[in-house]
Amino acid sequence: DYVVIYEQTTDGGMQNIRFFSRNKEKIDLELKDIYINSIYKLDENNYIYAIYGRGIYRFNIETHEYQTIIEGNQSFNINKIENNIIYYDNTQIEI
Repeated sequence: DYVVIYEQTTDGGMQNIRFFSRNKEKIDLELKDIYINSIYKLDENNYIYAIYGRGIYRFNIETHEYQTIIEGNQSFNINKIENNIIYYDNTQIEI
């Protein structure tokens, strides 16, 4: 399990997202040079994050793999994730 720490930007976004292993059995990680509007823990290994004007992405902390869920020029403000459905910008997408 990981603790997520980030720097809050003046406009409410996040940057320099760091994942620290709680028990130190796994390596600590960082998403560098990335500015996101929101991040959610999907399950034990997967985090969903949104980048304004770019898209919504999944990051697997175990494999270090990234997956694009959707791209475009919308705000991508995630309201919630429930039952593998991401609710954002008055719409939704299943993962």
